[in-house]
Amino acid sequence: MMDPTWESRFPPTVSKACSRCHARKVKCNITDRVTYTYAAVKSLQDRIIELQARLDGVSEATASQTGPIAGPGQFDDVRKEAEEIGVLAIGRPSGYSERIYRSNVRNHGDDVWQMSRYTMSTAIEMGLHRRSVTPGDLSSDDREIRNRTWWCVYALERQVAVITGRVLSVREHAIDAPKPSASTLDELTDQEGRAAPSFQKLNVKLFNHLMKLRQIGGRVLESIYIARGPDGRASRTTFQEICNEVEKIQQELESWKRDLEALDFKGTREYSEMKIEYGLLLLLMYRPSPTFMIPSKEMAEICSRAVSGTVQQWQKLDFQYGITAVCRCIRQVHSILMVGLAGLYCDWHVKAMNQSPESPLLYSHGSNVALCMDLIERGTARMKEEGLLKYRDLLQAARIKVYGPTTWEPPITQTEPTDASPVAPVNASSALGFLGADNTQSNMFFQGDELETYMNQVTGYFDNAQLGLDEGLTAWFDTFMDDLSQSIERLIAQSIASIMSESQPKPQPATSHTAVLNSRNASILVGIRDGVTGEFRLVPREQATVSVFDSNFLIGDGIWEGIRAVRGRVQFAKEHINRLFQSAKAMYMDLGLTKGDLLSLLHQTLDANDMGNEPHVHIRLVVSRGLKSTPYQNPHVNIGLPLIVVIPEIKAVDPTAKSRGLRLGTTWVRRGPPDVKDEQWNHISKATDVQACVHANFMGVDEALMLDLNGFVKTCNSVNFFIVRGDEVWAPTKDNQMMGITRQKTIDVCRAAGITVRELDFALTEVYGADEAFCTGTFPSQIHVTEVDGRVIGDGKRGALTDVIQKLYAAEVERDTARSREVILAELEQTRDLSVLDKLKSKL
Repeated sequence: MMDPTWESRFPPTVSKACSRCHARKVKCNITDRVTYTYAAVKSLQDRIIELQARLDGVSEATASQTGPIAGPGQFDDVRKEAEEIGVLAIGRPSGYSERIYRSNVRNHGDDVWQMSRYTMSTAIEMGLHRRSVTPGDLSSDDREIRNRTWWCVYALERQVAVITGRVLSVREHAIDAPKPSASTLDELTDQEGRAAPSFQKLNVKLFNHLMKLRQIGGRVLESIYIARGPDGRASRTTFQEICNEVEKIQQELESWKRDLEALDFKGTREYSEMKIEYGLLLLLMYRPSPTFMIPSKEMAEICSRAVSGTVQQWQKLDFQYGITAVCRCIRQVHSILMVGLAGLYCDWHVKAMNQSPESPLLYSHGSNVALCMDLIERGTARMKEEGLLKYRDLLQAARIKVYGPTTWEPPITQTEPTDASPVAPVNASSALGFLGADNTQSNMFFQGDELETYMNQVTGYFDNAQLGLDEGLTAWFDTFMDDLSQSIERLIAQSIASIMSESQPKPQPATSHTAVLNSRNASILVGIRDGVTGEFRLVPREQATVSVFDSNFLIGDGIWEGIRAVRGRVQFAKEHINRLFQSAKAMYMDLGLTKGDLLSLLHQTLDANDMGNEPHVHIRLVVSRGLKSTPYQNPHVNIGLPLIVVIPEIKAVDPTAKSRGLRLGTTWVRRGPPDVKDEQWNHISKATDVQACVHANFMGVDEALMLDLNGFVKTCNSVNFFIVRGDEVWAPTKDNQMMGITRQKTIDVCRAAGITVRELDFALTEVYGADEAFCTGTFPSQIHVTEVDGRVIGDGKRGALTDVIQKLYAAEVERDTARSREVILAELEQTRDLSVLDKLKSKL
């Protein structure tokens, strides 16, 4: 062993600078410059000679003995010490080091890492990681060789760090060396081109793409595989920050895969090898790790696809190029073992999730695991390293643990493939086949609801008795729940602040239903009349739920009303409730109460929410045919009366949006005739209107203008439509559109004021040439239209007649809601006015 006093006798001189910065006497944060005295180097050389003599003496003694030969690991410590001293003293690996690095098998796992670290340190010391600042001293080819040397060292170091789980030697921000570019150095002879067709076609693009994948691998290592304290907490980052970084890495991997396909060299050996490394990186990212000790369902699915995709590429290489293309060194044995174990984990994960030993997905990776075992067995035999068969045995033991003690038979393979050998059919996971083995990426974002979903999944695993919990996993779980709960609380707070907070009118896209947000809406009470019990309850918003067997949910069988209330008075109560009862009668639906009873439910809900003085309340009144005993459309399976829901919210029209007006676009969705689905029904199924709304979003307008089957203008997807030509107001006929109450009230106030209103069919051409246009609805009242299909209406501003109509309508609303509740109820319950008969008696 080294003399423990050696370092104190020969202390090094340490400066925070590389050789270049040290010579210029400037600060450098890239590496430490360590300098030893000649006496220190001489001491190390003497120690090397002593150790070499000991090794030679042991070898001679062993050769002369007839007893047992020393095992391969007996003198590893001596060899390791000699190697490390040799590198430090003479600046290059020892002869022993060179021999072991040429071997298929390593005597200790640090060899390749030590070599990559030494290579990287040398490259950094030479300044290869930085852009050359003296280009005049080097030719273009020399600079290209310099850059390529660095990136080769970088790619090797990143690969070794990811494989061995070691720290990175240099951070990305310290590197500014240019990427390799096409050069005259790359010109191939005909013979070389035939031997390397992929390189001849793609040149340095192939290497640059591989290097990009290695770069992503380094980021995975630094973001997911990070140190955690005994409490399971990462010291310098939160779980949410890690999730954000994982999301960025995932997007980069998706981009990398798209670029790989764009290179168009599928079917080549290089393509398969890149896909294998890509699959291994996905497993590194999504398998159980210090950050995600229990992967989410989505992560497990990605791992499952990565296993199938990687095994598929190994099969192709095996059948085209033989076992040496797949398993020729211990690194590849390790990769095959990891993929096999990942496949077993995915199948175990499905079993743990389903909590059922009879799950059809349990053996989905059985063939993949068997093929991994076969590759290890044939590969180690080819390497003549029988000691590596322990990895096959390890995989077999894990296989029995997951699948049970079933007999394993290796798959039949072709041992001597030729260039003409066809690619063997891939036995992909049958149960997960719909995902596609080649489609190894998926969306996995830990944002909003996804965070809560992941937390529920993890909690479910811990509640499952099948899991054995150790201290590390328990500490991770406690930290995970703490971090995640805080993240969810922050998201909820942000959501409430942005959606439900009190706000002043602010610039935003104009729509027919843009409202001033109000925080009180987060804590409203919802009125619910249970159709089975007949009970009317006022339920907090977060608890207001209905059964999955409800008619509205199952088949959209219900009706609705949008109603305004002003200071506790229901606006145009008679018209709205009459329309609801007419829709119910058309739908053959008995509400089980009178019109006055329904108005009373509205009043109870308003009062319970203390909205008696609110001037801007919008009520969504929803009626479902009610509870069903089984999912089926026939009302015969319904139980009890219809379900009635009253949802009140404080929603004032946003004045900024209203003053800006609406932009309309004509949609392909048409209004149907009454013998298909009568548009006069205020039916819960708004499929046609929703599709028109979706089309409006696609067109980038505020509302969709809808035509009837004859091409005449009818209505918008959520509001009725009017145009003004000269001093006349034109309204589409009532056919093929909803019976808008605000539409009818607008017509009434216009006629009462002496404004001519014509209800007629008109075409888009007449719309484009209109002087004014506006839309009407319960929520916005009237809102002007600035353009239709890109054509500006009039001067693009609110027209004079539209402005007058808005004032006339506002006065009518004020008159209606100035009445008492009792007067409004009396009007609603008033019998039919037949006074006209008295006038006709004298004529009969």
